[in-house]
Amino acid sequence: MSPEEKTQGQQLLYHFLQNQNAERDVYHDLMPFKVKEILLIATLYDAFSIEREGRFVDEIFGEFHQLNLISLPRITGVSTEKEVHEQLAKRQFDLVIIIAGVDKTKPKLFSSIIKRSHPMTPVYLLLNNNKDIKYYSENLPSRLINKSFVWNGDSSIFLAMVKHLEDNVNVENDTATGIIKVVLLVEDSEKYYSRYLPVLYHVILEQTRRVITEVKSDELYKVLRLRARPRVILASNYEDAVQIAQKYEPHLLALITDVKFMRNGKMDKEAGFALTKLLRSKNENLPIIIQSSDKNNRQVAEELKTTFIDKNSQNLLQEIKFFLRNYLGFGKFIFRTSTGNEIAVATNLDEFLALIEKVPAESLKYHGEKNHFSLWLMAQGEIKIAKVIQPILVTDFSSDVEFRDYLLYVLNNYRNESKKGRLVQFSETDLMDEKNVVNLASGNLGGKGRGTVFINTLLYNINFRRLVKGIKIRMPITAIIGTDEFDLFLENNGFSELIYQKDNNEIDVRTLFLTGSLSDSLIERLKVFLKNITKPIAVRSSSLFEDSLMQPFAGVFETFLLPNNAEDFDVRLKQLCDAIKLVYASIFSKVSRDYIEAVNYKIDEEKMAVVIQEVVGSEHDGYFYPHISGVAQSYNFYPVSHMKPEEGFAVAALGLGQYVVDGEKAFRFSPVYPKTDMVSPKTLIKDSQTEFFAVDMNKKSVNLLEGETAGLAKLPIDI
Repeated sequence: MSPEEKTQGQQLLYHFLQNQNAERDVYHDLMPFKVKEILLIATLYDAFSIEREGRFVDEIFGEFHQLNLISLPRITGVSTEKEVHEQLAKRQFDLVIIIAGVDKTKPKLFSSIIKRSHPMTPVYLLLNNNKDIKYYSENLPSRLINKSFVWNGDSSIFLAMVKHLEDNVNVENDTATGIIKVVLLVEDSEKYYSRYLPVLYHVILEQTRRVITEVKSDELYKVLRLRARPRVILASNYEDAVQIAQKYEPHLLALITDVKFMRNGKMDKEAGFALTKLLRSKNENLPIIIQSSDKNNRQVAEELKTTFIDKNSQNLLQEIKFFLRNYLGFGKFIFRTSTGNEIAVATNLDEFLALIEKVPAESLKYHGEKNHFSLWLMAQGEIKIAKVIQPILVTDFSSDVEFRDYLLYVLNNYRNESKKGRLVQFSETDLMDEKNVVNLASGNLGGKGRGTVFINTLLYNINFRRLVKGIKIRMPITAIIGTDEFDLFLENNGFSELIYQKDNNEIDVRTLFLTGSLSDSLIERLKVFLKNITKPIAVRSSSLFEDSLMQPFAGVFETFLLPNNAEDFDVRLKQLCDAIKLVYASIFSKVSRDYIEAVNYKIDEEKMAVVIQEVVGSEHDGYFYPHISGVAQSYNFYPVSHMKPEEGFAVAALGLGQYVVDGEKAFRFSPVYPKTDMVSPKTLIKDSQTEFFAVDMNKKSVNLLEGETAGLAKLPIDI
């Protein structure tokens, strides 16, 4: 492609790169196919869960741009048959992802439409439930779906799906360079390869980052080096696995294989062993994982000098991570002088912005000329601002001061606008802005956290005043602790091995967890939170599986409401930390374990995020409560009279929502017909509310081991 054919931004990058050495040209030739256009067919909420969750930016846009330099996937979300036809007529899509919803006829309908007009377009099916695997495998022809995956709340499955397609298309070209390695995964179960692929890509990218930090060169070169990561290729039967292994034999980095899968058209209980022997005969040092649900296969695996992993292990994913990190051989922005000397380092956008104000003009000019600013911003997931900065030339400005002022103007305006109604990284300023949901720790948000951010996004991106006149709708001050803190808590306190044991019923997990310590960084952020929040606080569970449609986990995990009124700040801090620990502990309660087992999941698949919110309400004579609270549902499964299911219903009560959630006597109504009683007059009187819950502000010391009502008082309604 000639420079004249490129966009302005691409021309800038082209002229900079054409003078680089031949090694860089090799990296440019890698990954010729990139998923640029994705059609996402899903309900509004499912599309939001995938596309807008905080981790999506980091995992999809950030990673994707690092690996592809200047290309970025555009995701078009649709929900109806009409919208599918309209979008297919507008552009060519590289990948179509259908999220299976309640209506099981939709995936077949949508995939048929796509394959009929675009037979070569890959169509992936994303299931919300392991139980749906059998149904769709029996009722959805393979000619309509190229691959099925299972999404259990972790958005990294989306990144894995994109990378899976890209690696399959690019592997032949990329291995021809001689520098690309291949990891072969042999697994025919949608449930398991949907768990393995995200882990594989996470560890590989993590390892690649560590390698490139040792490269003493400019930032652009490090971006290019990321393209040289190993490719992951998935096979589901013996013949395909052998063909891939033989074709890419010089490039094979590792084999991860099941034992039982199809061979010669039949299910072979020892196909994995045969494959292992074949590959070991050609490379005796090839690292191999044999994973199986049959423990009897361990002995054979060890005789073959491979690593054996039990599929039923509670630490399955951790064991795979351990293997990969031991057998498979960007980050901060470094401000430099024109001679390459390091003068300052930024680890996030706030630090980057602060240093833009301070570093010498020479450094700004140096990085501006080389387009480093937009490249780093792309890598951080700040796609919009990077696109604004990328076409700008330093020579467009009359002075170094003018260039610095421009960068500060763009960065400040973008940051303030982009945070409105979104999940933002922690800062004290953002914490007190009700338009933001603040992230206190990285990781997935969990079901409740994801729903909270979704609602907040709607509030500040839709003109609700036009829909509901005279009412101001807002969110209370909200912060979320991502699931990474949960992982750190278990690991740093040595709880992982203990609590994942099957026979640990005798362990008092709640008492044990109270002895553990949260990370120092989280504690410092909680201190800032408490210095600014003087009202009562709700500490709410938000697990990966929570609030899902098919298995909502309602009432399984704990929520604590704290008076937050102790005179001693350290007491308030300890109560908050203890509440977080007990929310973590609720995953391992007997009720939780039984529920997880009943819905056919493993406890190590579940992780806990925590939502911390300022409690809504006012104080009345030593008790804090809202005038009204309750639960609203968009679908009414039991409509009465002329009501329609899609008109929904609500259950409301005086005081805190704990009263409604506990199933106490409360008022049930349809928002569309608020004056229509949904029960008989006799039942209405009988089931009228007589008591309510409030935060007991008379309590300065709260014993959280008493349970969710430790900080509450149950009062008569005529108080």
